[in-house]
Amino acid sequence: MIESVSGDAVTLAKLAIYVSVMALACLEDLRDREASDGYWAALGAAAVVFMILETPAFSVWRIAPIAGTAVILLYLLWPGEEDPVGPITLVAALVVLFVLPAYLAWDDPFVRGTLSVPVLFILFVAMYYVGAIKGGADVKCLIVTSMLFVTYPSVGPLPLIAAPSAALAAVFPFALATLFFAALFSLLPVPYVALRNLRRGDSGALRSFTGYYMPIAEAREAHVWPLQNVVDGTVVWTRHPQEGECVYDALEAAGAERVWVTPKIPFLVPILAAAAFLVVVGNPFFLLA
Repeated sequence: MIESVSGDAVTLAKLAIYVSVMALACLEDLRDREASDGYWAALGAAAVVFMILETPAFSVWRIAPIAGTAVILLYLLWPGEEDPVGPITLVAALVVLFVLPAYLAWDDPFVRGTLSVPVLFILFVAMYYVGAIKGGADVKCLIVTSMLFVTYPSVGPLPLIAAPSAALAAVFPFALATLFFAALFSLLPVPYVALRNLRRGDSGALRSFTGYYMPIAEAREAHVWPLQNVVDGTVVWTRHPQEGECVYDALEAAGAERVWVTPKIPFLVPILAAAAFLVVVGNPFFLLA
């Protein structure tokens, strides 16, 4: 039997690794609006190692979800456009490695707790495909966050707002709360954008809170998405941010000199801020329980 390693030391080690890797990823995201897969490989590998360290005693039911976490990580980081396995094979693997062990060993809190890993993996991937999460790096970051912090991290008196029950923490897990508060933090530039438009006389409608006019030549070089396009020779507003140089080419061909844009927010920054907030303050929604 291998005794588990637990307590504040492990949690502090997790947080130190997470903050260090995320800080580097945020710097790259700020500079290039993208982050390499090496960051998520490091955090995912750390998650698997910590799962092994925190396993009370090895059994086939406890080894299975650890292996399942490694499978998800491999799927997530597989190079190229082609998936390593088909969706049916992946779902079958998740059932065998997560659902079946939880069904057969439901009384084991370790096995039961790891169910959040495949659930959040499926949820975050679905949100990415429907456009609720924009960047590939963002969704990978959230998935490895769910692997590393299956439960809310707790060190000494922190967080100030603790989960009142394990059941409630499972319903609103750490990674999902991180996404929620990151989305809120990403709205902080809204007042600045609105005041900027008001000062320039470009205010009007809800879009004045999320975007602004920019000369097309500047927009080509800036970290922004155009919110206008050309349809049948006419410049029109779009509901979703557009991508590609062809959009700017079409706007210039239609006689436009400026384009309404929305900034590409480096979402990894609010993700890290949200995670830090949850570690220190805790989840305020737990006060409603």
